[in-house]
Amino acid sequence: MSKSIVRVHPVGSGELHSAGSPRRSSKAGSWLPCVARLLAALAPFSVPNVLEADQLDECFEWYHSSDAGPTRRGHAMTFHMGRGTIVLFGGSESDVLMNDTWEYVPFGLWTNVSPTENNPPAREDHAMAYNEERAVTVLFGGANEDVLNDTWEWDGSTWVDVSPGATTPSARANHAMAAGGGVTILFGGQDEQGTYLGDTWEWDGSAWTLRATSGPLPRAYHSMASPRYGDGGVFLFGGNDGTSDLGDTWLWDGSTWSLISTGGPSPTANSNMAGHSMWPALVVDGTETWLWIRGSWVKQTGPMPSPSRVEAAMAASLQFLVLHGGSGSSGDLSDTWAGYKPLCVPTVSAWGAAVMALLVLTVGSIVLVRRRQAVA
Repeated sequence: MSKSIVRVHPVGSGELHSAGSPRRSSKAGSWLPCVARLLAALAPFSVPNVLEADQLDECFEWYHSSDAGPTRRGHAMTFHMGRGTIVLFGGSESDVLMNDTWEYVPFGLWTNVSPTENNPPAREDHAMAYNEERAVTVLFGGANEDVLNDTWEWDGSTWVDVSPGATTPSARANHAMAAGGGVTILFGGQDEQGTYLGDTWEWDGSAWTLRATSGPLPRAYHSMASPRYGDGGVFLFGGNDGTSDLGDTWLWDGSTWSLISTGGPSPTANSNMAGHSMWPALVVDGTETWLWIRGSWVKQTGPMPSPSRVEAAMAASLQFLVLHGGSGSSGDLSDTWAGYKPLCVPTVSAWGAAVMALLVLTVGSIVLVRRRQAVA
């Protein structure tokens, strides 16, 4: 029997206590293990599993958050946990390359926080990732009149050029980065000759280390992310290998890439991925949202940000996904959208309702008997 979903939006939690409430007898707690066992036995029949993939299809929602952000495409964003803000750098505004830095709090205001000096050069098609252990945002590469291979770090107030003088990834654009295991992982992109790259690099705050030259096909225009909890590792999706768009999903475990899916979203060179709490979230072609749930991609059926777009950027705060800008049918965009998955409570079938009613009556009878025994 089909199950429907009731959305319950988070409004806080807590317990109400009364200072004058009578203290219960310690004997009353003796029935709790029995009730717990009864609940465990009946729950599979009465309450559907709220984490099953087919019950999460309608549990993701996008909200129009702001139109007051910078008009931008080809920019990069990440979440700076130390400051609790989304950080945006660079990109193109009406075909003018920018080197400004912005911060945003979901459903709040965009603020230009560009330092008065020592900013990275203007660029587009670069990548950024936040390193939680060192509380810095890492920026690498991109393109202006040249293709770049510089490394910068943002601590929330200052940009520092930390480009090492020795080994470093080759100059590239349209690559992707994500945090993983206390380091920053970089994969792929295109070099100055337009060659598609398939190397994996790791930045530890002082040096770049080449970690792998095998795994996913060389590609550009892919997306990467790592969830804060749940599935470990860095996820990579899609892109273009110079011949066709790709739709494969890979997982980096710290030393090796593994192909974990070839299904789900259609092949694309226009995706945004961010690691939100337990799962990576993926926006494909600006028209679909997918969540990685229990080992597979699950398409969400709620409304999408409008209009559809390319060259947008997305990041995940503690509570929300934030999608900003890009290029739509009418030109470059300045709108911001916040998406989140509310608490989803499945409604139950007639059979489930009957079992739950029996459960309530049974528990009530046990409580009544135990209270009488406690009084006696």
